[in-house]
Amino acid sequence: PLLINIHGGGWNHGVKETQTGFASFFKKGFAVANIEYRLESEGKAPSAIEDVRCALNYLIANAKELNLDMDKIIIMGSSAGAHLALMAGLSENNPKFDINCKRTDGIKIFAIIDKYGITDLSNENVVRSSSVQNWLGSRKDDPSFVKSVSPLYYVDEKSPPVFIVHGDADPTVPY
Repeated sequence: PLLINIHGGGWNHGVKETQTGFASFFKKGFAVANIEYRLESEGKAPSAIEDVRCALNYLIANAKELNLDMDKIIIMGSSAGAHLALMAGLSENNPKFDINCKRTDGIKIFAIIDKYGITDLSNENVVRSSSVQNWLGSRKDDPSFVKSVSPLYYVDEKSPPVFIVHGDADPTVPY
């Protein structure tokens, strides 16, 4: 089985090297792909989503060589990383964000772990966040675009299960 981990940081800071705590996954036989994405200074929305989708497509395309079980892909992230995990996992076979890499058919996500991620970037509390505004860039006032990068709008009856970890003290992301 494969765990894909995505670091947080408001789309504007953070690196994969700060991520730890994978021992329990290793003990259960998981492979872990701790991935990086372009920060907002290197590319506005949806570049980070595209990067995560490219990593997912790469891992699936190379699953045999990497000895990965493609029936058990879990995507996990915290904060902005959780937003990206949700976008990558909920869009499964939608090629919308697969424009910069070789697309793989038959993407099936086993589960998504969302640790206090933003699900709706148009929410009034969320949209006031400078991190959200900076990441959305010049398209922050385009409701159609904002909806297109909000995981909430990809949820349907075929969506993979999502485990949400969140508290009620977050000043940006509503409970």
